[in-house]
Amino acid sequence: MQTAVRAQDSKPTACVRSIPQPIVRKSVFPDANFTIQNIDYVGVVVPLGLETLELSNGDKVIITNSGCENFALSFQFETSRFTGKVQDTKYWLARSVELMRLIELGVDTPVDLQQGINMLEKYLNTVANPVIGHEIDYGDQEIRSIVQLADVRQLGNQSFGLKVIFSVGPL
Repeated sequence: MQTAVRAQDSKPTACVRSIPQPIVRKSVFPDANFTIQNIDYVGVVVPLGLETLELSNGDKVIITNSGCENFALSFQFETSRFTGKVQDTKYWLARSVELMRLIELGVDTPVDLQQGINMLEKYLNTVANPVIGHEIDYGDQEIRSIVQLADVRQLGNQSFGLKVIFSVGPL
């Protein structure tokens, strides 16, 4: 693993990827905000790109762009438009597909979001009892591409959080 030290950091980074860049298209989501956070992971700096945006329906989205050997995009939705029991995984999997379809054209990423969303939908339609955190592999034989509904939680009386993760790698 190659280790480098960036001028702005006092600790080495072992990442083979460059610094995360914004993926949200400003033409679609003009108020999106992008920041970089350097996380100390066992003495090694790991840069994270964080983008926040608010959808016209009031939903909030936080996109985390991370990874070194594996590239990951995490889409954390905060919504009060839906109601359901957290344990109803089929319901929330359908909502995650719906939410990802709302934003997929507003992001520009090397991850094949459309294929990943299609695989989430296929999983929803073919599995009687889907499991939160189940990794759905849709990549080729050389480099894996994975999508999963990673988390569903109630945030308040009428609000819920859903996290959908797309991952590619190892690179």
